Amino acid sequence: MWEESRWLASKAFLVILLAAACPATIVVDVSNRMGIDATMNDRVNASSFGQPTRRRRVMAKPKPFFQRKILMRGQDCAEHKAKQSSRNSQSHGRIPKVLVLTGRNESFDSLPMDTKNNIQRVLKEDPSMRMRWLGDKACAGYIKEHYDRELLGFFNSELHGSRRGDVCRTAVLLREGGFYLDLDVILKARLRDLVDNDTSFMSVYESPNHEDAGLLNAIMAAEPGSIVLNRTMEEIRKWYRGDVAQVGAYGEYHWMGPAALMRGLLSTMDTDCPCEDLASRKKGLYDPHVEKQWMCGSHSVRLYVQKSLQCREPRDAHECSLKRAKSKYQGVHYGLFEPGNHRMLIGWTRPESCDREGCDLGGWDDALISSKSSEKGEDVEESKSLLRRARTWKNTLPW
Repeated sequence: MWEESRWLASKAFLVILLAAACPATIVVDVSNRMGIDATMNDRVNASSFGQPTRRRRVMAKPKPFFQRKILMRGQDCAEHKAKQSSRNSQSHGRIPKVLVLTGRNESFDSLPMDTKNNIQRVLKEDPSMRMRWLGDKACAGYIKEHYDRELLGFFNSELHGSRRGDVCRTAVLLREGGFYLDLDVILKARLRDLVDNDTSFMSVYESPNHEDAGLLNAIMAAEPGSIVLNRTMEEIRKWYRGDVAQVGAYGEYHWMGPAALMRGLLSTMDTDCPCEDLASRKKGLYDPHVEKQWMCGSHSVRLYVQKSLQCREPRDAHECSLKRAKSKYQGVHYGLFEPGNHRMLIGWTRPESCDREGCDLGGWDDALISSKSSEKGEDVEESKSLLRRARTWKNTLPW
């Protein structure tokens, strides 16, 4: 018994010595090996001569889903702005008055009457705006004519309607410029009033209070050859190849369109306005004197804000009708607002009659593009092969 006590005492003394010279995690490991109970929450503290103290487990903060690669500060920032000042005065992009719409139907006339009336109202308020409709087959034809077989393969193999729309709208606006609206967006403001003659890119913050939220590509506008949309298209390709994260640190899935558009904007800021901090701009969105539009190199950027409508009592009837307030579908409880603290409503993300995701307009349908063309079938098979090769190659990397 005495020998056993001496043996345990000598082990405890050794642990105390290790605590004085080694990190606590090593002590825990050695203690466990020696049969002495020293858990992560009950570590040996060298300053207390081996007496255990309670310590909280320190969790590392997860990396944000969207990250800037370049963000200048101080003198480097001042020098960069001086170089950019001469470029900013040369020219600004103008957005063509074309409203691009996409959907599963090949004809605009085949849409539900309420949806057609909504779009026709938007066009009636601005007679100079013309509409361009592209169904799935027309989108595939456009991508085939103007882009490569990889992108066509990604489009044709995509089962989800909203992601086909993400690819198509980006492809068309990148080349030709113009406006885009999801079919279920209801505008209160006139479309032309959402930009001015200097605006080169316009969209909406999905949720500015959430650092991992993207840009709502349900409404956007861009100049022809937009650098932001060019970078967005690169991010879409990376998404399909499996080269970028699709799931956040807490396991939440991110939709491809908003994530790719945010990454496209941040990539543009890295090269064209590395001194601009989008996180700081988000924090200032509720300032009464916030800038509606800001410069990024030669780009003039305007971002609106998606917010919850005031549907709870006291309800704001201007923002939220009684039908919206009573709806069990939370998607109709969001609106689009100008930045600032004045709650200037410019539209709603969905009609008040919508009772499910996609509003039965095809964005949430899972189906391959129907076509009797054997060439289309070959494109689908090739796209699947490309995806398999990309994923196989990625899995063979040593890191």
